[in-house]
Amino acid sequence: MGLSAYGGIKVRNKTMIMRRLAVILAIACIYSEANAIGKNYRPIEIPLGPFDLRPILEVSESYNDNIFFNNNLRKSSMLTQVRSGFQLALKRKLNSYAFNYAFQSQQYHSSPQDNYVDQYIGGQAHVEFTRRNRLDIEASFVDGHYRRGTTFSQGVVGIQSIKEPNAFHNISAHARYRYGGVKAKGNLELAVDFDDLEFTNNPQQTRGWDRTDITITPGFFYRVFPKTHALIQLEQTFVDYKNNNVPGVANSDYTKQRYLLGVSWDYSAKTQGKARFGYLRQVLDASDTQPASGFSWDVALLWKPKPYSQLGFSFNRDVRPTFGFGSGRLIESYRSTWIHDWNSRISTGLTGAYLNVDNRGSGRHDDIIGVGFNANYNLGKWLGVGINYSYLDQDSTSNNLDFYQNVIMFYIAANSAISKSMPTPWQDWY
Repeated sequence: MGLSAYGGIKVRNKTMIMRRLAVILAIACIYSEANAIGKNYRPIEIPLGPFDLRPILEVSESYNDNIFFNNNLRKSSMLTQVRSGFQLALKRKLNSYAFNYAFQSQQYHSSPQDNYVDQYIGGQAHVEFTRRNRLDIEASFVDGHYRRGTTFSQGVVGIQSIKEPNAFHNISAHARYRYGGVKAKGNLELAVDFDDLEFTNNPQQTRGWDRTDITITPGFFYRVFPKTHALIQLEQTFVDYKNNNVPGVANSDYTKQRYLLGVSWDYSAKTQGKARFGYLRQVLDASDTQPASGFSWDVALLWKPKPYSQLGFSFNRDVRPTFGFGSGRLIESYRSTWIHDWNSRISTGLTGAYLNVDNRGSGRHDDIIGVGFNANYNLGKWLGVGINYSYLDQDSTSNNLDFYQNVIMFYIAANSAISKSMPTPWQDWY
């Protein structure tokens, strides 16, 4: 199971039950807005010439019993959250375009220095030049933050060393070009992903973590059945930390290759999925660090046994950039979700996730569980109210980083389904 230079995936005495039980959708559930929207939910659309304007408003009040994600510094607080914005959409035959803006404000009643306002600007486009040439593009800018107790401010010292959350700017762009007809035997694909992260405060803590990630993934898809494709992809990632020349900052630059074989299928509205398995190799620029290699996979399955009920599962194993511990994070995750519409107005969602995180070269190993439950009542075709409960637990070899957290939230959401169609920068745990 282990990567050869990662010391393997350790099975610890404390039973590791699927970070345990099946979504980091749980973690989406854990930190933000309502998830389960009934099947009769319809967004508000305001015609503006050829465009459709879809406004967004979500308001919630919640109680968090561990806002710093640390058992040694436990502090609880009521939180008031407002998320608002809009989507401007345009559709022309097979082509579609969207521009999105959203902000999220959260007020901590017991810790006002942790209040924040994050902003997101982005756009997406799907363009079909001909029947054989298709392009999907997405770009965004996020003015965001990492909450105290997450990422680079974990642990008692990390939390106490700063008086406000770490703020950042993030620019990302993703493009995917496909050559070949939808019903052709073979399709060629080229995907390019760009991500640039730069912190804007607390330089004594964050100066070593500004970075740029670039991933290039060529691939070939072969239709073996009408709605089933075999695939082969080579994923090449370059991670460049910007301040490696600063005294006291280690060189964490690396390149990563993943050689993947798999299959994707879409038999019907009931069954869809994609599975990729392969070999992973990570090479760090630091001359005293040995390359790491091992197995990698990502699997996503969706099953709808009934039109009003759906089950989702995902399993992943990959290397991610470090959050200040070691030279990289080998993350193995297992996620599941169940969404059920009991009638035209009432729906529920049950989610869960387990993550096993090995921080290479640091001796730190984390097991994380997230579970969540959501109940939503549709007041109308575009308005919903509900309640959300979530639990998050981290068990680390660094005892100073252990924590458990309960959050209960009451919310009202207008056009929430539109906001969930946008990429969201609000989740900041792994």
